[in-house]
Amino acid sequence: MIFGSYIPKNAYGFRIYKKDSKGKFLLSDNPILDYIQTVGPSSYAEQFKYRISYSPTFGSTSVIDFGQGNNEIKIDGEWHIYHTQAPPDVKAWLDGCSTWYENAAAQGANRVQSTVSKFSDRYTKMINPNMRSGREEFFDFLFLLYFSRQTNKYQTETNMSTLAKALEQNSGKERFNYRDYALVFVDYDNQRNLEVILPQDGFTFQRSTSDTNTYKYSIKLVVLNDLLKIDNKRVSAPINPAFTLAGVINVLDTLISLPLVFTGALVNISSIFSSTVSSLRGVNDRIKIVQKQMKADGKLAQSTFNGALDEVKKSLGGGSKKQWNPETISQAIDDAIKNERRITAELQEKFASAENSLSGLLAFMRVSILGNSQSQQSQDESSIIQDPLYQWIIDAQSSIISAQAAIFYATSDIEFRPIEVKPGDSYNSIASERLGNREFGRALAIYNKDQFSSTIKRSSIKIPFGFNTGIYSKLPENPTSKDMEIALQGIDIKLTEGRDIAVSPNGDLGIIFGDEAVINNVLDLIDSPEGSWLAHPELGNPIPIGEIPDSNPSNLAIERFIAQINADPRIESVSFEGVTQEADNFYYVFNFRSILGKSYFIQL
Repeated sequence: MIFGSYIPKNAYGFRIYKKDSKGKFLLSDNPILDYIQTVGPSSYAEQFKYRISYSPTFGSTSVIDFGQGNNEIKIDGEWHIYHTQAPPDVKAWLDGCSTWYENAAAQGANRVQSTVSKFSDRYTKMINPNMRSGREEFFDFLFLLYFSRQTNKYQTETNMSTLAKALEQNSGKERFNYRDYALVFVDYDNQRNLEVILPQDGFTFQRSTSDTNTYKYSIKLVVLNDLLKIDNKRVSAPINPAFTLAGVINVLDTLISLPLVFTGALVNISSIFSSTVSSLRGVNDRIKIVQKQMKADGKLAQSTFNGALDEVKKSLGGGSKKQWNPETISQAIDDAIKNERRITAELQEKFASAENSLSGLLAFMRVSILGNSQSQQSQDESSIIQDPLYQWIIDAQSSIISAQAAIFYATSDIEFRPIEVKPGDSYNSIASERLGNREFGRALAIYNKDQFSSTIKRSSIKIPFGFNTGIYSKLPENPTSKDMEIALQGIDIKLTEGRDIAVSPNGDLGIIFGDEAVINNVLDLIDSPEGSWLAHPELGNPIPIGEIPDSNPSNLAIERFIAQINADPRIESVSFEGVTQEADNFYYVFNFRSILGKSYFIQL
């Protein structure tokens, strides 16, 4: 039994489920309608303009509420009236079946059987009753998205008889509505099952003026709920440096202008306090300058290859396109990297100066109040903690740490693909193969912070516009393959076979990196039953371990498990390979492939 042996290509469909009196429905129930489009849309777009976003700020979280939190899906396509084709032979991946079937042969037959003749259409329907013409699909959608909501009885000549009968069960008075029925949009390629509603302008179509035999359509859907509810909880969401630095600037502005009255023993450190304020003012002024150079995504324009290209575009303005040449781009990237180094070096100098000033101020404060500069056991330090100056120092130190984290993110390049350098490779040859133009070799060398020459002395280099896994790691000037693997895949604590914390030979915690860290996350899912994490009950292994499976294992559990593994951007693909038996033991076998190209089998 092979599950997922056929991967749908541009396959979409709709399902309709009956809701109970409380508005609930189960995906495990048979839908009233299960309709798969014969020809997939020509374009698919998803907008998150109503999405609520959360951004960490200094000491709290900023909530940016743009509305109800519902995203929109928009699909466009066309139906040729006389084109005939059978729907893709994909089986429901959420219920009721144990396999998807190969469809290549059927698709080849479909191309041959496509015709512009009504007579041929009738003939092909005699051969395969599932064949559908473009005209039929057009009227199917008219009924599904419009006429099923009408109070008058509509006589349809399309393939909606099951839906029509279900709607007419109540003496023909019941019509489709979102209180009693759920409209579910199924995206087979991305394994998504979305409950949707159709807005007022949700379905439009037009007859093509250039080809009167073609209907062009556009469907807009508002998403109510992702029915799998699989979120990427295991990869931390990146901070937004723009919001973080804005919060830091506000806090530092307040601290700089905050009037503190020193009395008693603290009077003698007022001059040191003034010096520290001056140091923080220098940090704040520099952060404001850096913030102006950030792009909308919170990255410094200089930190990525794409950012450097944007800077070229900006500097050339409306100039002649002849100025767009490899030499110009190489120079822009070179200038950008030098500028980034200057910015980060100046900031680190300002940060170090401010940290030293704050540490010195705290030490003088301790000496003035307690008579010593270091904390001692059993010493009452309440007099320090309760003093306003102590809170001032803590707030300033926290702001510096937040600013350093934001700058670290803003200058980290996380969108690249590592490749191994082979004997005889040069930047020109790699640029020709990977970027489509060997003249970009110099730009590629500068992007890798390397000298441009006829040969590459490094074992691996970065290719821009690659993966984005949400992991941030500063690469050294001459990164090894291990460095790049860590930058893309991260590191994790090493565990023993019994899933206990492993200790390295030198007594430190054992550390793993790269693909091993990814495997570790997968094993965490396997070892944690679904619902065992109170904070995220939707995560965990939904497949019962230690129980004898039925003859047909639960596809819903399998797909939920696959979806959780797929939620990790470090994993390229996952497939279920079937069930094997060894003596009295049954094993579910999965195969997953990491973005670095290595495949792994796991069984549970």
